[in-house]
Amino acid sequence: MGQLQILVNGYSMAFGNETPQKVFKHELKFISTNKKGKERDLSRGPRNDISNILRHEALFNMYQVLLRSYPANFGDTQGDKIYAYAYDCGINFYSRGKILNLKEELKLEVDIACLRDSTRDFLSKNLVKIEAVILATDEIDLKSTSAVSEELANRDRSVVQFLEILSNQLIYNNRTYFIYAQKMFAKESNAIQVDGGNDPRIIKAGMSKNVRFIGDTQETSTPFIQVDPKKTLFFPGMPLLDYIRLLTRTNLPDLDRRITDDRFKRQLLKEIKGLTVRTTHLAKNSYFNIHAITSDAPSNIFFETKDGRKSVLQHFQDQHRFRIQFPNLPCVVEKQLKKIEGQNRTVDVFYPMEVLHIEAGQRVPLTKMTPKLTEQMIRNCQAKPVQYIRELEQQRGEAMIQSGAPNFRAFDIRIDTKIRQANAEILFPPAVGYSNGVQQLPVQDRDGRDDVAWMVKGKRFFQPAADPKVWVAVLFQHGIPGNDVEAFLQGLVRCARDMGMNLNKENHKEVIDSTDIETVKARMKFFKGNGANFVLFFTKDKLDPVHHTMKLLECEFGVVTQHVSKQTVDKVASGRGALLVYNNILQKMNMKLGGINWDLSANQAFLTRNKTSQDVVKTKWLNQARMFIGIDMSHAGPQSFVERNQGVPPSEPTIVGMAFTAGHPLLIRGTYWCQKPRLTIVDRLADKVTEALEIYHNVPQNKGNYPNHIVVFRGGISEGDYAKVITSEEQFFKQAFANIKKEKPDFREPILTIIVVQRTSNYRIVPQNPDPNAPPAKQNVPAGTVVDRGVMHPTQTEFLLVAHKAIQGTAHPIKCTVVYDNGEKHGQQRMSLEEAEYITYHMCYGHAIVSSPVSVPAPLYSAGDLAKRGRNNWKAYAFGGDAESSISGESGRARNSGDPNFWVDLSESLKPRISTKFWA
Repeated sequence: MGQLQILVNGYSMAFGNETPQKVFKHELKFISTNKKGKERDLSRGPRNDISNILRHEALFNMYQVLLRSYPANFGDTQGDKIYAYAYDCGINFYSRGKILNLKEELKLEVDIACLRDSTRDFLSKNLVKIEAVILATDEIDLKSTSAVSEELANRDRSVVQFLEILSNQLIYNNRTYFIYAQKMFAKESNAIQVDGGNDPRIIKAGMSKNVRFIGDTQETSTPFIQVDPKKTLFFPGMPLLDYIRLLTRTNLPDLDRRITDDRFKRQLLKEIKGLTVRTTHLAKNSYFNIHAITSDAPSNIFFETKDGRKSVLQHFQDQHRFRIQFPNLPCVVEKQLKKIEGQNRTVDVFYPMEVLHIEAGQRVPLTKMTPKLTEQMIRNCQAKPVQYIRELEQQRGEAMIQSGAPNFRAFDIRIDTKIRQANAEILFPPAVGYSNGVQQLPVQDRDGRDDVAWMVKGKRFFQPAADPKVWVAVLFQHGIPGNDVEAFLQGLVRCARDMGMNLNKENHKEVIDSTDIETVKARMKFFKGNGANFVLFFTKDKLDPVHHTMKLLECEFGVVTQHVSKQTVDKVASGRGALLVYNNILQKMNMKLGGINWDLSANQAFLTRNKTSQDVVKTKWLNQARMFIGIDMSHAGPQSFVERNQGVPPSEPTIVGMAFTAGHPLLIRGTYWCQKPRLTIVDRLADKVTEALEIYHNVPQNKGNYPNHIVVFRGGISEGDYAKVITSEEQFFKQAFANIKKEKPDFREPILTIIVVQRTSNYRIVPQNPDPNAPPAKQNVPAGTVVDRGVMHPTQTEFLLVAHKAIQGTAHPIKCTVVYDNGEKHGQQRMSLEEAEYITYHMCYGHAIVSSPVSVPAPLYSAGDLAKRGRNNWKAYAFGGDAESSISGESGRARNSGDPNFWVDLSESLKPRISTKFWA
């Protein structure tokens, strides 16, 4: 459609005349020895935010003391001369000059007395010695571009890794940031208050930072440092009791009364479980993660001491001369790992709440984000492009990412002062077809500008779903007046017929007074037994917990469900946007029941521009013989440090979601399954692809054929995992093909193309000169903007795509990389860059729940939804719908006993048994 000049969020790097040809890499370990002679690698330990921050700051202090204590080995390291070295606060250590011969080792003792007080506080009080062990491991050619070698097996990220670590040196030295890998947030930044200060949690500004090589060829590629301004939610550093008081909006004297309520106590534990707190009553205070809170007060919790059995209350008075001010409040429980009779065992240690302090620097995890909190975070993170550019420059300046910084100057590395510019292209959108006409895109908005969001009013579904022979309307706990529900249902049936659906009045309507899982399960079983294949259920609250119960039972009984809240019913009753509400509900319902909302074809403007009448969208790009597969993952949270040390098998799975087209690009089917947590390669993929191919084969429109080309949109993996995808998952697809060929010898193996889609890469793009007075949608690049030259990987088929209309904040493009294409083995050409871009963009119009493109191709969007659905269903299955229990420390019924078939059996228990797009 056109060209666009853009800015990409980063700065070009260049090597100067004084840049050394190579740098020397070493492994650096700090080994401590205690009074018993036991050694410990200080780079290892718990991986929570506070442990990482304290450990990294202590290690960097040891590293600086080491360099300055041994001039005979390291030369003059006073002042800025120390930046001739670089260290990652782990085990990677670089030097500009040669220290040791390759594989040579050097051991030097670190003077503990020279360390900062905070470092000594972090270390064990029984420490007697710290020894630095340096091993020369590599010599890195800084002028090498092997990081972007055409062959994945030959790629070497050594230069990229060095530049990333070098860029952190001043940040580590100044200790002004909380650092989490490549993300960092200023410790003393002006915190943004949450909920007008009514919530004690705070939002801090910072950035993520990384280095990559970009260019159009490997020979001309150059390093590029990306900076992406970020905001995230933090727990405040304050006394634990003050935090509880502010969070629950309860005066401390009233906590005595409220804490007796079991629901209040469970909710409180949900909020503070896992928090790292510091003791305040000891000579040498310690840190630990909150595991639980007790049911009893300190006066009723007893344990054995050398002076006999004592209560926690008495122990604190006798041992610590500390009088507990709030003796009726429960204690906080720490799980400590201790060696008892030669065995590692966990013991409970109890602390009064008032002796604990929340340590600053802890990010709020997603599990503790309420919908309201999430909404506020999104609102605060939405920076318009003009503001985004301003924040980018500010973060770059504060982190001293500039040529004059001593760490860059020490290696004569230059950083461009201007944000990188690039050229972008705007792709043509598809045309959207209904049974009563075709909608050409773009349409014109109120200001006469192009818009890819179209109106559904007056449109009839391309393929209406078959009438659900028996369907039920359920109202939970009288959450909405019955008359309002009745009026809503009547309007829904009318609008459904207007859109082409043959939807009759509900066959049965009832009120269910209880949301207890067994009660709801009995009713769903009854509905199923009476032939119901669709249940529309109503609740007072949009996020009613019964939603998750119904979605679990949906899969168990094979009955499609759809949720409507009072907010939606009220909006219809008010007359404001009633038709739009019904259209949105029916677009979901039609897909859930097996219909197809619209068709996709070539845009007339595209045909005119290319002087052709051939509909390349239908005949090639999205033709029926192509199967599009989306694969995404929802990973489990980490196990606790204690559980890992005890060897407890993990019980929370990684959920894999897979969605696929079955002929028509909007005829999407899908499933999910469980596998071992944190595994990035998809397990049992061959079996699932085999099932998908058989489903495609059995769709009547496909006339018993299999697809001749499979295009996979793979989400959830980083650049470092590309090789794994090619070597492992490509083999799983081949195994699926072999499975079918074994049963049907005339089966022809389809072409396979795998495109990795990264939703959260550090790339951001904005127009070069956005209008600061324009709304966000007008400041952003338009939908269909693609970037594939100048700032991308030089040897991969790779592009950035903004497929959606960005109405808030700054558009976040997806980064798409074709990592595998075997078309040439089948006598066909490899997929061209243009074709990869257009099929990816046009498939973003296949979500069909909203009348506009989404940010990722529809199969991948659905795979993400399926992975989330699987996660929620696992929680409902394991904890009986009690979301609080999943965080309270209870094990649930889906506990892993170590059975090798555990994940397979769990998948079978949660397996969806519906053959339509039930997750819509």
